[in-house]
Amino acid sequence: MGSDSYFSSPNEQRATCPGRFVRVAELPELNVAAGLVLQPLLGSGLMVSFARYEPGAEAPLHAHEEEQVFVVVDGEFDVTLGEETRRLRVGEAAVIPAWVPHRVRASDTGPATQIDVFCPPREGLLRLLEQVR
Repeated sequence: MGSDSYFSSPNEQRATCPGRFVRVAELPELNVAAGLVLQPLLGSGLMVSFARYEPGAEAPLHAHEEEQVFVVVDGEFDVTLGEETRRLRVGEAAVIPAWVPHRVRASDTGPATQIDVFCPPREGLLRLLEQVR
């Protein structure tokens, strides 16, 4: 498959809505746990959440129906998926299927940032966003 086939579609349609540009710094901030701030960004069928952790901050063990991709942008995290825990560093990621129990803890060595992608948008974050609007 060449780049021509990647950048074209045999069934091109009209856009359903216009694109938009966003400044992450201007997204609403949600303090979801001690030392953990999320800034969600919504598309029509997915959600991206920019997450900042203070050293040692934790997203406790939980599970949800939305599929999630977790990408480390800065710092280090101990990530538990089911029964396995790994230290993830910049440039590493985890794929979290629906209902897999998981926990995230930033290392004690410094603040850390990561990006989450949820499909469909994470229902719990949608509810929190409604409270700040």
